[in-house]
Parts: sequence; C-alpha cells; structure tokens
Amino acid sequence: MAEEPIRVVATGVDSLYLAYRCRVSPRMLRDLERLKAGGKKASTDPRTGEPAEGVERLQLGGQSLEVMPYGGGFAQFIARNLDVSLAVSPEGPGPTVQVQVRARALWRVGLSRCVAMVDAAVRALTGGGAATERYVQRVDLCVDFQGWKPELADLERFVSAGRSTMGPFAYDAEPGTREWRSSMGGDETGLDRQAWYRCKLTGFRIGRGAGEIIARLYDKTAELYHSQKFWFRDVWRQAEGYEAGARVWRLELQYRRGALVKIHGPDARPLETVEEVTAALSELWQYGTTEWLRLTLGDNERLTRATTHPAWEQLAAVPMLGVESAGKITRVHLWKADRAALVPGMAGYAASFAALAGRATLAEALSDQANDIAEYCKARGETFEDLVKRKAERFETSERVRAALEERAKEAKRVRERELKEAQEAIRKRADQLGEDAQADLWFAQEQASAMG
Repeated sequence: MAEEPIRVVATGVDSLYLAYRCRVSPRMLRDLERLKAGGKKASTDPRTGEPAEGVERLQLGGQSLEVMPYGGGFAQFIARNLDVSLAVSPEGPGPTVQVQVRARALWRVGLSRCVAMVDAAVRALTGGGAATERYVQRVDLCVDFQGWKPELADLERFVSAGRSTMGPFAYDAEPGTREWRSSMGGDETGLDRQAWYRCKLTGFRIGRGAGEIIARLYDKTAELYHSQKFWFRDVWRQAEGYEAGARVWRLELQYRRGALVKIHGPDARPLETVEEVTAALSELWQYGTTEWLRLTLGDNERLTRATTHPAWEQLAAVPMLGVESAGKITRVHLWKADRAALVPGMAGYAASFAALAGRATLAEALSDQANDIAEYCKARGETFEDLVKRKAERFETSERVRAALEERAKEAKRVRERELKEAQEAIRKRADQLGEDAQADLWFAQEQASAMG
C-alpha cells in the first residue's frame, strides 16, 4: 500500500519525434553540403554545449544548428542544437526530415511552441514550401512524483497487455557516478544477483526494446547523474508540494508510430496527424496506465483479477499537461498486418504437429489439429466458434465473422433439407414396391424423418 498520497511534481511530454515528407530547396542542399564538408572543427563549446565562436552554423526558422561531418542511417545530413536534432534524407526511402525535439526545449517552452518551432525550421529547409506529409514517429509521456517508492517485489505484480519483457535496471551505488547498468537475466525476476550486490534498484522497464509501447518506472533523481539534466530540479521546484531532498520517481510511457496508427480516439478516428496525437495525450496516458499496463497488489493468483495498487490508481488519474481526458481510446489491430504475421507461426506449429503425429502432408496435419482443437475448446467449456467471435472483437472483424457463421448455418440447413428430401423420396419408392400394405410404415417413417430434420 502507498504510505502517503502521490505528490505530482511534473507532467508532460519528455520526448517528441516528428517526420516530414517534403522537397529540400537546392540552396539549402548546397548549404548542407558545404557545412558538412567543413564540419571537422568542433562547433560547440564542450563545457557548455553552446555554439563556439567563429564557427558558421545553419540558420533554419530561428534555429541555429550545427551540421555534423557525418550522416546516420538513411540520413545524409545531421543538424542539431540543444533543442532539436534534424536528420535530412533528400533522396532516402523514408521521410525527408526526421526531427527529435529534446526534453530541454519541451520543458522550457512547451509542446505547442516546439511543434511550431520545428514546422518553421522545416519550412525554411524547403525554401518556404509545405510538407506533403507530417506525422508523429514517437512521443514519450511522463509523470514525476514523490511520496511512493516502488519495490523489487512490484516487478512480479505488473499486468501488461500483449507480449512484453520486464526487467529492473540499476546504477552503481557510488554517488555522482555516470555509469548506468541494466540487470536483465539471472533468475525468474530478471535480476542478476552479482550485479545487484554492487548496485541498487532504480526502476523497471516493461516492453520490448523496439516495441510499439514501452513503460519505464524509475528513480529520476538517480538518473539525473547519468543524463546530467540537473535543470529538472528547477522544474520540480515550481510544483506545489515538492519536497527538496526527497527522491523523485518517474512513470514514463513511450508510444511509437506503430501503436499510434492503431489507436482510435474518443471520436473513433485514428490518431494519424500531429494535432490528433497532441490533442489526445491524456487519453494516451489513461490507456497506457489502465488498459496496457497496471500494477496490482498481487492479492489474487490471476493478476488480471488482482486489485490495482492505490499508488498506480493515483498515477493513472493524472491529467496530462493539466487537460482532463475527453473519453476512452481503443487500440485496434490492423487485420492485413496481423494476418501476414500469423502465417510463419502457423506454418511452424503445423510442421511440428505433423512431425510429432507422423503425418506427411499439410492436409493430414490440419485434419488432426482440428480434432485436437475441438477437444481443447470443449474442455474449456466453449466452442471454436466462441473463440473466433472473441478474437473477431479484437480485430474488429465481427461483421465478417458473423456473416461467415450465418452463411455456414444456411448451408447446414440446405444440406439437412436436401438429405430429408432424399430420405423421403427413398421411402416413397420403397413403399411403391411393397404396395398398399406398407402405407402405415410409410407414414411412420415420414414422421421420423421430419422429426430428425
């Protein structure tokens, strides 16, 4: 149980990645080439991170950017400052410009002004032209709080939707160290005991490294020694109830575009544009802390039925950027993508089943599997059709499945009617052969056939 109520000291967007498709102007391309070729000399002061004197920088929409002497991935050019980082790919297969808006800018000037700032920079890059496409690649939401300290035992009490990996991470206990360690593997909790001897728990990560949604719950005070973002203390001091000297923990949710395009807002429309995503931040926070992930008290063997931890309930109720949620959002599965993803798994399972059962063909393996699956569903007190209906609700294909089941019922009815008609005709022919003495038997047989139909 939480020893005291959660004291929220900050809420907001901690990281934002935007993507643009556009045409970079020839003049800007020449400037980028020239500055990249001449970028061997350091253009920032290593002590402050500020622009070094006498070094030319790229000017974009009010931003002064250092052009790096290298590219990255598909990006031909990298331009950055303390607020943003631009990866420019004039001829690459992906977006023309990918922008990371850093935490420093987001916490200093706010989300809306940062988006406007990046739009202005991209507009300058195109020579005043408009981007043909603009969307969110990733957004990180967070709540910083005091008053509750998670424990290692909490790791086994999380309930997460889908397939997720969970693990603690730690830092060397020596104050002021910048060495950050991850303890993933060792025993059933994912804890490396040898690493734990010299380190202390500082948080958990839930979700795969490249997953569509990732959650982190960690000691932000400890992480400051790694990131050197000591200016965060100024952000926390502005909050009513902030206790200087007490540790600050952070709950963070990271959404990638793969998740955002599958999420529908309260109006049942997908979150596709920058405006739609930024307008649904509280809804995204609520979904992530209630539907996708939940910390329980572990008071039930089936964690899905366990009581939600009181501290988690308080965190889930926090409005993002002070804006209350307008309603519930839902995450849908894209049928085509999911269907293609299922085929390799189905092929592997079918081949393994065939090998174990001594079957040589796919048809034989599937026939045996159908019988085993029917027995499995029967033991669970349901039919395979019940299982399909439940899955159809997740994939939003209920109408398609309902139509298929109705057509199957109609076909079964047509088969029964045809068999009944054939049986009645056979009885009549037999009665004609036996003569009038068999009329009573004919009547009785017809009654039985009707009852069977």
